[in-house]
Amino acid sequence: MKTMQETFNRVVEHAASMRSKSCSADGSSCWYRFTEKDGTCSACFVGALIDDEHYSSDLEDFSVSHEDVQMAVADSGYCNDEDFLDACQVVHDNRDIVYWESALYEVAHDFNLTMPEVEWPLLPGSNKVCPFKVGDQVRLFNIAELHTIVSYEEFAKHSSIPHEHLPHHFYLKDTEGRYFWEECAEDYTKILSSDT
Repeated sequence: MKTMQETFNRVVEHAASMRSKSCSADGSSCWYRFTEKDGTCSACFVGALIDDEHYSSDLEDFSVSHEDVQMAVADSGYCNDEDFLDACQVVHDNRDIVYWESALYEVAHDFNLTMPEVEWPLLPGSNKVCPFKVGDQVRLFNIAELHTIVSYEEFAKHSSIPHEHLPHHFYLKDTEGRYFWEECAEDYTKILSSDT
């Protein structure tokens, strides 16, 4: 059986190859396997871990916590840790595709995995992200906007919005000379901004 890292590598490679979620036409439900109108078959993150010989349409009735889904993943040779599979599937089902890369960085952090180097597509509305590690926290910043990390003193000097100095905040300056501050939030790609 492949390790969790090897399994995660497969999930990330599959995610980077996708241009849409594997879901019903109205987007109301995600599928382990889904046949597109043009006849091509797509798979969600967990579905990509299930070989054809171990897939059954009956699996579509079950979540990743169901023993039949976990057995299909294991029989296909991949790690079937329930918490790990659930974390990957939550990214596919609940995050917009333009945030998959940053959300998978969070999964890597949570399970002590390494994010594999893959080429992510440039989708409308997407921006490449860059992880920064501070202590045991992983923060993600938009590379297109991020220029340099600056001191609080420089930020305070140029920012028009007063902001109390907090040790868990990053102070940033983008390529256009605007100053930002960022704090730990559910959406790590969000950067709160103040105009110069």
